[in-house]
Amino acid sequence: MLDKHEMAIRSVYYADIFGGEKITRSPFPEHLWPVMSYPEKIKGLTDRGFKDPHKMIASFPSILGLALENIDAKIKGLTDRGFKDPHKMIASFPSILGLALENIDAKIKGLTDRGFKNPKGIITKHSPILGFAIENIDAKISGLIARGFKDPHKMIASFPPILGLAFENIDAKIKGLTDRGLKDVQEKVVLSPQILSYSFENIDRKMRLCRRLGGNYQDFLDYGIIFAGMSPKNYIPILRKCRELEFSPSPKNVFKIYRAKSF
Repeated sequence: MLDKHEMAIRSVYYADIFGGEKITRSPFPEHLWPVMSYPEKIKGLTDRGFKDPHKMIASFPSILGLALENIDAKIKGLTDRGFKDPHKMIASFPSILGLALENIDAKIKGLTDRGFKNPKGIITKHSPILGFAIENIDAKISGLIARGFKDPHKMIASFPPILGLAFENIDAKIKGLTDRGLKDVQEKVVLSPQILSYSFENIDRKMRLCRRLGGNYQDFLDYGIIFAGMSPKNYIPILRKCRELEFSPSPKNVFKIYRAKSF
């Protein structure tokens, strides 16, 4: 156990790391990682190109117990396996540093065995997949099929975070889209599975935008939902492009320009 002096030092130090108020209990195992070693670890992460080592430590405190040589080996191991930006992967999911390379190899093989053509691409898009059990991935594929989705592999490859969504949330989104009058919900979700992560407030707001642009009722639904992930900063450039091309600013034409990224 830590004495009161050491606990006080850690409390102040943690508050500095996390930018929060002084805390009274260590969020890390009390018998590990002397406080004096923390600046060295933070500097080591910074020197290796990580832009926010404090955030990484907050997400995965066990980094403090890893030797920098081990971190170097993990970066090299990911690079050797064909991952182009291991720093980005680790920054988005620092727990990678606690995974054995053998486990990462097993996850790549497991995804390949399940019919995914580009497992490394899927992992690059959403690194937390490395922390998912293969059994859970199997359950998600089976659950999507049971809900009428004909190509769950395509959905997962296009939007890997779907693996982290609870079926209760997916069911609620399907019902909400159906209640709003969308036809062929499963087909629309396969084409744009990120719909499942959008809030209904966002979807409703984009549908109102479509109404202002013009178009039939189904356009409001189809394109309003698809536009739910579009940043508001793109609205004016897209509308300007419509005028430049002498297109009517209908949802269909706006989506055509948006999809082509020609604005």
